[in-house]
Amino acid sequence: MSKENIMNRLHKHYKAIESEDYDILGIFLYGSQNYDLAYEGSDIDSKAIIIPNFESFVTNKKPVSKTVKLENGEQIDVKDIRLMFDNFLKQNINFVEILFTDYMIINPKYEHIFNYVLAENEKIARYNIYKTLNCISGMSMQKLKALEHPYPTIKEKIDKYGYDP
Repeated sequence: MSKENIMNRLHKHYKAIESEDYDILGIFLYGSQNYDLAYEGSDIDSKAIIIPNFESFVTNKKPVSKTVKLENGEQIDVKDIRLMFDNFLKQNINFVEILFTDYMIINPKYEHIFNYVLAENEKIARYNIYKTLNCISGMSMQKLKALEHPYPTIKEKIDKYGYDP
């Protein structure tokens, strides 16, 4: 999958979130493309960081955290920036990975600020090695269990091979 193709699809994600009237800091690819594991049919999944409006911040309205599913099966995890930083501190690799992706669209309005965060990606990723290892261990156990779980989309593979190849 070409970088141009990935970026075009990421732009579609940005437009989908923009249409929901969020103040977007940026949108970031996560998943197989970041690890050179994608194939031509791979989907594009992204995380959108949004900035709460002043009223939501002052009234301590619950931060936005939701998943938007697109018609083509791709998804966008929409997170309030306050939740994103919580996930960085938890060392959740699904979130920390966006600090290293080559595929991102940053709102020019926030680029000068968020570039400081991106410049510190290594420090953020190594903030707490113990938490990182716990996260990796937990995710590994979850993936191991999922290899044999007959989800509707992979049940046929489970029946045929005994696991999801």
